[in-house]
Amino acid sequence: MKFYNLFPLSIYQSKIELNDEEKNKLIAAIISMKEQNKNTNYKGIEDSWTGDMYGFDNLHKNENFDNLFLEVKKKIIEYLDQLKIDHEQLDVYIQRSWGTISNGKERIAQHSHAQSHISFSYYLKKSDKDSNLVIYDNNKPNEFIPELFASETIIKRKILKGPSLYTAHTITL
Repeated sequence: MKFYNLFPLSIYQSKIELNDEEKNKLIAAIISMKEQNKNTNYKGIEDSWTGDMYGFDNLHKNENFDNLFLEVKKKIIEYLDQLKIDHEQLDVYIQRSWGTISNGKERIAQHSHAQSHISFSYYLKKSDKDSNLVIYDNNKPNEFIPELFASETIIKRKILKGPSLYTAHTITL
């Protein structure tokens, strides 16, 4: 028996080299945004602070982040080149961007970037003890029964023999 994986999700991982001084300046700017947040009851105990939820969703328009976003655009072009897409025929622009602050095992809730064609994450600071990136596959192309890979009933009845390939994938950074 053979399996053919068609139409996979292509994830491009690369490094953007910023010096420590520049990283620290950007980290301080994001911390300042969090401190400006007037809502002190903004999150649950396991939740990260996400700037997009509090009006800080335009980092790409903040001049402190100009160099970072120039580098991000270069990486987007590299990604498109790997996919054999002529980026000269596209208008590559950033419509939203924000910082997040996660302490320890705080996490960002499952969500979608449905408004975007390409999404990226850049970690200014991350330790081995911090949570990792988790990507959820909401399309589930092999799900021939609705909710086959997410149904509590199917899980309890053990119709699915093991963890689903389509539930979530953790990427260690």
